[in-house]
Order: sequence, then C-alpha cells, then structure tokens
Amino acid sequence: MILRKRFSPLSKFCILLLLGILSINSAIAQVSNTKQPKNDLYNALDTIFIAFRGGETSATSTFTAFNIGNPVKRGLARTCPESLASIPGIQVQRTNYGGGSPYLRGLTGNQILSLVDGIRLNSGIFRFGPNQYINTIDGLAISDIQVALGTGSVQFGSDGIGGILNFTFRNAEFSDNSKFSLMKVGSITRVSAPSSELTQRIYIDASNHKNSLTIGLTYRSFGDVKPGGGLDHQIPTGYRELNGDLKYLRKDRLGLWTLAFQRNNQFDVPVFHKIKLEDFKINQMDIQNRQLLYLRRSLNWKSSNVLTLTAGLQQTNEARSLQKNNSVQLTKERDDLYNRFITAEFQKKLFDKVSWVSGYELYRDNVNSKRAQLDLNTGGEVVKRGLYPNNSIYLQHGLYTMAKAGFERLDINVGGRYQVIRTSISDPAIGNVVLNNNAFVYSAGMSAGIPFLKGEVWDAIRLYGNISTCFRAPNIDDQGTLGIVDFRYELPQYDLNPEYSLNKEYGLKYHSKKVAAQVSVYANKISGIIERIRKGSDSIAGYPVYIKQNVGTSEITGLEWYAKYKMNKQVTIQTGMSLTKGDNISGSEPMRRIPPANGLIRIEYLPVNGWCKNIFLQYIASAGQKRLAKADIQDNRIGANGTPGYVQFDMGAEFQFKRSTIVFLVQNLSNEIVKIHGSGINSPGRNASIALMF
Repeated sequence: MILRKRFSPLSKFCILLLLGILSINSAIAQVSNTKQPKNDLYNALDTIFIAFRGGETSATSTFTAFNIGNPVKRGLARTCPESLASIPGIQVQRTNYGGGSPYLRGLTGNQILSLVDGIRLNSGIFRFGPNQYINTIDGLAISDIQVALGTGSVQFGSDGIGGILNFTFRNAEFSDNSKFSLMKVGSITRVSAPSSELTQRIYIDASNHKNSLTIGLTYRSFGDVKPGGGLDHQIPTGYRELNGDLKYLRKDRLGLWTLAFQRNNQFDVPVFHKIKLEDFKINQMDIQNRQLLYLRRSLNWKSSNVLTLTAGLQQTNEARSLQKNNSVQLTKERDDLYNRFITAEFQKKLFDKVSWVSGYELYRDNVNSKRAQLDLNTGGEVVKRGLYPNNSIYLQHGLYTMAKAGFERLDINVGGRYQVIRTSISDPAIGNVVLNNNAFVYSAGMSAGIPFLKGEVWDAIRLYGNISTCFRAPNIDDQGTLGIVDFRYELPQYDLNPEYSLNKEYGLKYHSKKVAAQVSVYANKISGIIERIRKGSDSIAGYPVYIKQNVGTSEITGLEWYAKYKMNKQVTIQTGMSLTKGDNISGSEPMRRIPPANGLIRIEYLPVNGWCKNIFLQYIASAGQKRLAKADIQDNRIGANGTPGYVQFDMGAEFQFKRSTIVFLVQNLSNEIVKIHGSGINSPGRNASIALMF
C-alpha cells in the first residue's frame, strides 16, 4: 500500500528553503576565493550583545543583560526557571512544582519572550500570567542562560515587553584529531531530601577536527514538597520527567552546519492549589512535552560576513485530567501545537567599528484542542469543544535590522522591526474568524565614558541609556480560550489589538579589576493591555465568567542595583536588589502580580589548594507584598492579605577529585516559610542535595 501525504504550502516552503541552503552553500563555494581563518564561525565576528542579537554582556552594553552560565548543571539549582533566581531582582513564581515563571521587571508569562538556541519558545497558546513552559527545557543539557531586561521585540518579535531569555543547548567540543572518536562519557547524578529528588543524566561526546556530536538522556523524579516552618508535605506536588537531546556540528571552510533535536517530557504534574483550595480530587497535567528539530547553516566569507539560515519544526503536547471531589465526571483535555519556522539573518562588520544585522523570521503555529467528559459509572463519553478552537492557525513573520557602533569611549546601537501577525480561528459557534495585526517597534541605546576625565577610576565608569518600544500580539490563548483558567471561566473574544510598551532606562556602570557594579532606573509604560474583565454576575460551574479586552494603560517603574567585589584571589562578594512599582493608570489601582522588593548577597570563597574548589553562602530576602490589585485579592493564591516577606539562607561547597566533581547544597537553612508572590505552592523548607558529576 502506498501512503500519499499532501504537504502544506509552508511545508513545501521549508523543503525549498533547505534546498536553497544547499544551493547557496554551493554558490558561495564557487565564488569564494578568500582563505577562511582557522577559527570557527563564532570567532569570525566580534561578539554582539544578546540585547543587540547575540550572546555577550559587556561593561559597555547599552542594556541590562546577564549571562549566568548554567547553575542547574553545576548542581546549584533544580530547574531552568529556578536558576534565574540567581540574578538579583528576579523572582520565579510557581503555580505547581513542575512549572516556573520568572518575573522580569514586574512582568511574566507571555509578556516575556523565551528562546531556545535563538528559536522562539513562545507560541500561539502561551498563557497570560504565570505558566510552566520554561520548565520544558532540560536544565542539565544547556550551557548558557542569557537574559536581557526591558527589551526584546526589535530583536526577536512579539512578547518581549519585560525582557528576553535565551537558553543555549551545549555542544561537544571539536578535537584536534582527524579520526572521529568517542571523547567523553559524562554523568550527572543529583539527590535531595526531604523534598525528594532523584536525577540521572548520561551523555556522550564524540568529535574530530571537523565534526562534533553530543547525545544525552535525562531522567528526573521529584517527590512532594516539604515546606518550611514545620508545615506538612504539600501533597500532591511531585512528578516525573524524561528528556533526550542531540546536537551535531560540522565545520567546513565556509562555516558551520548545526543539526539539533530535543524532546522533553513531564508526567503527572499536579496543580496543588486547585486540589487544596478548589475542591478537586484530580487536577493534573498527565503529560507536558516539547519537541524541537532544526537545521542551521551559517556561512562565513571574507571574515566579516555571516549568513545564517535556520529551518525547523517544534511541537508541544499537553494533556490534562480534572475531577471534582464526590463527582463521577472525569474531564480529559488535550492541546497539541505544531510549529514550523524559518529564519534568515545576515551579519556584517563595517569599517572595524560598526556591526550590522538584518533578518527575516516566519513562525506558523497550528493548534488542535479537544475535551471529553467521561462518566465513570456508565463509561459514557461526551466530546466537547477544547480549551482552544480546533485547527486554529497563528502566523507571524517580520523583518528587522540593527546596527551597533563601538568606539573607545562610546557605544551606540539602533534597531527596528516590522511584524505582521495573522490569526485564523474556526469556532463552531460563530464560524471562521480572521484577525490581522501588524506592529512597528524600534530601539536605541548609548553607552559613554565621562568626557575629559582620565584615570583608572574614570575610565571604569560608563553612563548609559536606552529606549525600546515592544509589543505583544494577541494570540490564540487571548482570543479563543473557553473554559476554566486559574480561578475564573473564560469566554472567547475575537477583536483584540496588540499591547505596546515604551521602556526608558538610564544608569551607570563601573567595571574595574576588582569591582563590577551597576545602578539603573527605568520606566515602562504599557498601553492597550489585554486583561480579563468580569462579565456581569454570570457564572459557569461555580466560576465567575470573564472575557478579555484591551482596557487601558499601566506603567512599571523600578530601581535596580548590582555589584560584585573581588576582595582577593579567594573571596568574592556579589549583591543586588530590585524595587518595582506597577500602576494601572486607567483603573486607578496597582498593577496585578507586581513582585515586592527583593535582593540577595552571595559570598564565595575559592581555596588556593586542595580538593575543595568553592564554598559559598547566600542570603536571599524579599519584602512582603500588600500593594494589591483587585485581581490579586480575588486570586486564591494571593488573597486580601497579600504575600508575606521572607529571608532564606543557602550554603554550598564544590569539591574536585581528578575528573569528578561533588557539590553539596543546603537551601533554606533556617527552615523559613518561603512563598514567591503569586505562587500556588510554598518553596521547599530546609533541603539538602548532593550532585555528582564526571
């Protein structure tokens, strides 16, 4: 039997693009007479900021940006979202233990943009407010986490109002050998108690001077959370996880090929606060998985031109089970998203001082959603509309260009993007709905030394400022949701417009041999915010009914301070804090879910000799949050009393034995009750973990 498959126009376009990559590669091979440098592609151009479109955070940056490496792989954090808490001022909300949604300058969920290897993780069904999607990234398989605050839409499109996160998956190093051979078999084992964890990752690296391959497999099992203050275990909160990844790189005289695949699976993730507070017997994600497959070709010629072409597929699947206490009705829901994408980017170095980047991106999401209600007594099944309209399509594509000029005491960058978004929804109740939106955004920044003043101290000072406009286009979740979300019942709404923001930031940076410090203030004004509005006194299944509307304007203002002081070769002190204030100008009340003032102090000691390589003590503090919006008070995770403050002490040590590393970590030493603002669960109390890596 012959199976025939009809390819969609976009699928055909992706195939043609891959053929085009091969054609371009061949064409450049024929016309290029310049001998290429021995360094690989990543050294072909000077490093460019993540805020500009790359992966570097320099003292001269015109934005606030960080590269924190990978605290998860180092045994210092449990998941990708939780690792972000190592940045002063960033708190991570958890609706459930399998989630994690960071606050970037007061915003979270689909108002911040997440990327994997520079590819959008945000999709057409990214939910408003906190969500779990960042935790579908295997923290043990990545090499770097890059963060830029207050900017993102010019660089990567919709959703970057609060900032952008980029998670880079590791690759095997190239070797000097001509023979392709096994270079390393690695293992990461981590156990924790009394909030139990058992983690095992195994990976292999193989390479020669032209090829590198890494393949990894991760299994994780988490028990129920034991909070501080002598409280009982939060039951149920535990879940399981199984992940796999592959990354293959091939160098040639024209540049680099990259082929990557990732699959992440979470199983039986309970939503604790629903069971605890909303009379559910079962409320869980049976499965939450994400798959990513992409091929990338980077072409480098004349040592100053780089063309990067990427095409790939991404898929997410989420299945949920819901059953109330004393009910014979079991509801099964499932949402499947299929994403195809193509990107093309050209970088050029001009006159040794100017870097220029331009590109095009296209992402197309197709969403299938279904819901079935089972009668456990009779075995009968009633099929209903899913959380989202079936066969919905979310298409976005855009053009962007950016330029950066760097001089001895002055750096300037400017950029702009034009984006077109088309949402096609087929709703049985009202027929086919097509919504077209477009957006133009820009950014500009400058970093300068203090003129006419010379000397070691003055040379270390940089004044900087930037202005960024960002947008968030209404997605399928905004327009087509039907069902229970958090503590409300949502109805579809099909006439929404994009949210826009104007962010202004000013600050001072100081970088010397011993001190790195930054202080900044910012104001982010957001207009056309899409919010849930109560629909009269209507209720469904005991939940108040809401619809979404563009309701008005809000402003977030803040103060941030970061510092790192190297006392000597052994002792380093890091500290920072963030103050954030959000005002709903149209509603004459505070903005919803604004995190309280928070900060941290970290002291690291690096012994000169011996097996011990690192000892650290960390103090994390957060004020309480009682400045609440009406929606905060109605949220059963917050309530009228708000969120109390807390202090948390952590300590750890790292030991090196030949090729093996052991990390001991004790978190929340004083066993305090710790709850991040807006969370559905408390953080673990006193908890010890041991990680073994080789």
